[in-house]
Amino acid sequence: MNLLLKPLFIHKQLGHLSPHLKYLLLLMIICLSLISCGDNNEEAQSSGNVKVLTDANVKNVVSALAGDYSLALDDLIYAFNKHKEAGTAFEFITYRNTKWTPNYIQRKNYYHDILENNMAYISKQNIKPLFIKFEELIFIGLDLKHALYNGDEERLERAVKTIEDDKKTINAILKSPKFKIQLQSLYHIPLELTAENETDSKVKTKAGTNTKNRIGD
Repeated sequence: MNLLLKPLFIHKQLGHLSPHLKYLLLLMIICLSLISCGDNNEEAQSSGNVKVLTDANVKNVVSALAGDYSLALDDLIYAFNKHKEAGTAFEFITYRNTKWTPNYIQRKNYYHDILENNMAYISKQNIKPLFIKFEELIFIGLDLKHALYNGDEERLERAVKTIEDDKKTINAILKSPKFKIQLQSLYHIPLELTAENETDSKVKTKAGTNTKNRIGD
């Protein structure tokens, strides 16, 4: 039965009740009907966001995925450098937990749905590593959190190595003959390993920073 007609039908069945009680019951039924419609709409919108990859759109998806990885990592490294310089490790953890991670998870779930629904095509195109690198970006954030909060140099070095390895993998896919994608920036912000290499803005770094310690070099 149509949800809009259902309250009218029930209204006829409740004729023996007092007007006040009848009104409350009808109001409850209408509210439940509207909630049910809202849930169905959200499910439809969610399923509609998942792309079916084809030769016509795969390049755009690859470019968007690499770009989202770059932006997410740039934001993470910038926050790490800023709070490291200020000596505010707890604030970095708060930022990562309450702002960075929710935004990242939203995009990760989106790309995970694409991966799950297009596994055969993605494997055939040899772009699965790009999706995996994005899903594993959360572990870089964890390493940076422990590196800053606990002064764990081993986890900082591991984060740097992971980022460098990721860059090689992602660039190999972007520059392959089938895509030939050139991003304007692929996480160019340096991750500072020592107190001497300090950064005071998101785009400006101290001259003479060791190229070994730069993410974008």
